[in-house]
Amino acid sequence: MSEKHIQVLPEEVINKISAGEVIERPASVVKELLENSLDAGAAAIDLEIKNGGKKLIRVADNGRGIPAPEVPLAFQRHATSKIAAFNDLDILDTLGFRGEALPSIAAVSKTTMVTRTADSVSAAKLVIQGGKVLTKGEEGAKPGTTVLVENLFANTPARLKFMKSDATEFSHILNLVTELAIANFKVAFTLVNNDRKVFKLAPAQKLEERLYDLFGQDIQKQLLPINLDQKFISITGYITAPAADLSGRNQQYFFVNKRTIRHRLLNHALTTGYDNLLPAGKYPAVFIFFSINPELVDVNVHPAKREVRFSNEGAIHDLTAKAIRDTLHQPGVIREMKDPASGYRLPLDQHSIPAMLHTDTAPEQTLLSVQEQMFLYKAQTPETIKTAAFGDLKILGQADNAYIVASSGNELMIIDQHAASERIMYEKFKQEFEQKTIQSQKLLIPITLEIDLPSKNLLLAHGDLMSQLGWEVEDFGPTTLLIRALPAILEKAGDRQFILDIVQELSRLQDIKDTPARSEIRQTVLDNIFKLSACHAAVRFGDELQPSQVSTIISALTSTNNPYTCPHGRPTLIKLSRAELNKRFERT
Repeated sequence: MSEKHIQVLPEEVINKISAGEVIERPASVVKELLENSLDAGAAAIDLEIKNGGKKLIRVADNGRGIPAPEVPLAFQRHATSKIAAFNDLDILDTLGFRGEALPSIAAVSKTTMVTRTADSVSAAKLVIQGGKVLTKGEEGAKPGTTVLVENLFANTPARLKFMKSDATEFSHILNLVTELAIANFKVAFTLVNNDRKVFKLAPAQKLEERLYDLFGQDIQKQLLPINLDQKFISITGYITAPAADLSGRNQQYFFVNKRTIRHRLLNHALTTGYDNLLPAGKYPAVFIFFSINPELVDVNVHPAKREVRFSNEGAIHDLTAKAIRDTLHQPGVIREMKDPASGYRLPLDQHSIPAMLHTDTAPEQTLLSVQEQMFLYKAQTPETIKTAAFGDLKILGQADNAYIVASSGNELMIIDQHAASERIMYEKFKQEFEQKTIQSQKLLIPITLEIDLPSKNLLLAHGDLMSQLGWEVEDFGPTTLLIRALPAILEKAGDRQFILDIVQELSRLQDIKDTPARSEIRQTVLDNIFKLSACHAAVRFGDELQPSQVSTIISALTSTNNPYTCPHGRPTLIKLSRAELNKRFERT
């Protein structure tokens, strides 16, 4: 093995290594360019994307621009106008500050900058490819800066190979632009993807106006203002009432001095603040802004500036939890928990208690009510069904609009009608998907659905898969989808939450290209969508069934691969032998 000596790397290699640290994917480029535009005081920013940002990223703003003599400096490493001394790191009030973004971008792409200050007659133009200047000159342009990034990672094919699909890369860009648009709601944003306008956001006077533009009126109705003011920190923004629960954290945004951050401390504070007001697996939407003395927060702990370190994390946690708790416990926000009809979601085991156990009627009326409710119908001549799984079943009736009661030999069988129907629908939907025989039903009158912008674009990005699942969805405005067709098995389109649950599953497909677990993750996502669809299509707990429906459910259940549990693992039926019944009644 030959001896290796320490040596200074060539500038070109240094630049590419630095680019790898700062520029992870197209969204990283967009982040750096948008932050530069915002730091330059732009009131309007236009962003254009092609092929997920791999082919083209164009950012145009009406900010201050860069004086012509300083343009080449902007592409030198650690050259910046945002800090001048070490102590400036303690009082940062800009989004960017390291001076690495533009040289890192130019090292792995062809980058063109056209920039003009208000007092200049013409704009300065500089074209750099792979870190080398191609052209330098002037041209006519409006005041502001336009940066065009083409063929990202073309000179680093190893990096390009690890890029995800165009749809996945664009979803990261969309999420990023959404974050910045929320934090800077007074700035106008336009986003165009592959020549299609995704949104055009006018400047907003209030945060809630921007939230309406991005997430629609459904979430806006649930917004609760949060406000806590201390000496060194203020916490403002909005959280949603417990009734507006979501299936994931994709609508949870935290901003520190307008910088979007992620922090496990804040996630925990959120959980603490909501305490037990949300069902398991459900999350609120939150848009929380922290205004804090810059000396008490370190934003220089991560190359992408997505993480921060607080000087007193315990205090930040407790103040955040308190602000949330105080907001939720205002009069009228959370209604009395005793009444399920009030809108508060009781835990499943309490919420599903039969109504007959909650009555203030006289004993005689109560007994009659119980008798009427316990058996919706009792077969005058009990029907007998021959099944392979359970033998000959004699159907006795339906109990409390929830359970099917049947007998087989010396056994009494109680079947959960929803769980049984779920199992049937799940296997039917899964089989039809695998055999490519899912029937799609066109709607005479398409359904319009209000949905937040990121979720809408995620559904559209997975249009091919949605089509395979029997859906036909169409863009119908910034926060509106048009449902033109749906799987025939569903019979009805379902509510907004059902669609958002599907979106939550699809979001898990975003980063699985070229990973060893890709096939397994995709299958899990599909299986979860089958379960969601089955649950939505199934007979409900509490539905009144006719004898023919009961017979159909039992016959179909016995033909499934696993008639004993629903897709979620709950039992579909309980068997009670005569011996067990005798024991319960103390008969020997």
